[in-house]
Amino acid sequence: MVTTCVKSLSKIVNIKQNVSFHQKQILSCKALIFIADMHLNFNQRIVELNLNQRSSLTFTDKLPASISRIKQIRNSELAEDFYNRKIEYANLTQSFKLYDPCNPTPSLTILDFGQTSQSTWEENIEGHIRLRNLIHSQINLNGYEDCETPTLVDKMVPFIVQLNRLRLVEEYVIIDKAPVSAAIFNFGLFFFHNAKKLIEHGYSPYFYLPHIETLHDAKLWNDIFNFAEEQLGLPKGIAQAVV
Repeated sequence: MVTTCVKSLSKIVNIKQNVSFHQKQILSCKALIFIADMHLNFNQRIVELNLNQRSSLTFTDKLPASISRIKQIRNSELAEDFYNRKIEYANLTQSFKLYDPCNPTPSLTILDFGQTSQSTWEENIEGHIRLRNLIHSQINLNGYEDCETPTLVDKMVPFIVQLNRLRLVEEYVIIDKAPVSAAIFNFGLFFFHNAKKLIEHGYSPYFYLPHIETLHDAKLWNDIFNFAEEQLGLPKGIAQAVV
């Protein structure tokens, strides 16, 4: 396992944008170290997987033994957050849609981080800040005075974070002389700042991974989740994937 210390952070991480004081609340040293550690431990596997994914695929009449687990998973009890199957999409800049205290049966919302490739750097970072403030009950929303809202996070609608493809990069963040995977960057910021708070309020961090194509993709994401949980001292398996 490769780890980064604060002293070496400036030598390893290069952000090719001016970072304002406001943005430093989300791009903190500890958050960047967390992302850098994931990059240093997994980027080579991401690169190799992208290069070999097509050429290494072989087709046989017999499915791998691990596929048999899918039946068990599909037959398991559905998480309570997913009982309502009405789905609404929102991008990272629309995190306000996660707060609907007056709706007794809110839709399940997919918060699409994958659309960050279509937004500017400033919009992406501001979206992360707003989402963190919402989850940490540090945002003022008008128009809900008649609803009892002890904390904002207690009134959030069920949501799943949809992550980018691993092969897409965040061109403005260079770690160890290579651009970081956009999926790692967005997952890292979200998980570092929000996972513990969500767990405290009875939520599990759910992630929608629509671009998984092989068992190797799934294994890589599983290892990334396990690494992130271990780094933050969270129970193993707390990060849930939906494909």
